[in-house]
Amino acid sequence: MSSFAPNRATMPRAAFTLVELLVVIAIIGVLIALLLPAVQQAREAARRMQCNNNLKQIGLALHNYHDVYGSLPSATIRAPYTTSLGWYGKPGWGWGSLILPFIEQDALHEALGVSFNRLENHATIPNFVELSQAKLTAYLCPSSPIDDLNAKFKKNAFDAADVPSSSNYKGVFGSFNEGATSGGPSDCPSGWWRGYCFNAETGLFGAGSKVKFRDITDGTSNTLAIGEVTYGDLGDGVDRMAGAWIGMYDGTGWNGNDQVVRVLSESLANTTARRINGTYRNAFSAHHPGGAQFLFGDGSVHFLPETIDGEVSEDLADRADGNVVGAY
Repeated sequence: MSSFAPNRATMPRAAFTLVELLVVIAIIGVLIALLLPAVQQAREAARRMQCNNNLKQIGLALHNYHDVYGSLPSATIRAPYTTSLGWYGKPGWGWGSLILPFIEQDALHEALGVSFNRLENHATIPNFVELSQAKLTAYLCPSSPIDDLNAKFKKNAFDAADVPSSSNYKGVFGSFNEGATSGGPSDCPSGWWRGYCFNAETGLFGAGSKVKFRDITDGTSNTLAIGEVTYGDLGDGVDRMAGAWIGMYDGTGWNGNDQVVRVLSESLANTTARRINGTYRNAFSAHHPGGAQFLFGDGSVHFLPETIDGEVSEDLADRADGNVVGAY
């Protein structure tokens, strides 16, 4: 008697049970959960590297500018500090405009007619609005959720309807003492607001400043030059406003606040708010986890943690205080 063996090729395959299907889905979900943070970290690492390269490009431009003009650019071109201008001063070109030829933006620099004069007659510049809205990736950190145009600068901007192009980088204004009543440029205003121009003598950038490398007696490798300023919320409810490369608008004539960030004296009560990622909307800040990147005077770029000691950041911001910089 012959035996019958079933043909396995023709036998119906057992289907996945519901339990097996759920197990597979669960495994896929676990794998995605494990891989997603790694992908996000890789993307942030790439964005942070691009931001680092931007700052290095700015550093090279600043050094080339110094070679040509004998000093670093002013944070903004300003009028004399006279009370006739009132508290708000007049608009002026920013350092981001002044170094345009040194970041391969000669045509834009020429079209704007950037000069060492103030911007009171900007309305006479052909196509000024369109030119001032040019997107310059060299001034944008990829990690920052910033728009091409900085809507937060619409108020009191050059003209009411104009919104300038964004920037994520501002100059370091120095170790700032709001209560200063003496010192600083000879044409500083008198009274309690003297502090708003006092520290033009301490940092690398201020309204009307023209700092030379020989003025940085603490050493260029120990002195901050440019830092990050992000846009929007870091999860703490603070609506940070970043910057605009074109210059300062009418309303910050005393200190060029649109183009710089002040590092407050450690003795002041509100120092914490103005530290890296502090609650002050114009403090140095970034969407890089844990801190922000800074360009130093020698052209190097370093990541400074948001936990940096206030006294250390104050020493780094001052170009000639003679203090030994601690670890950061």
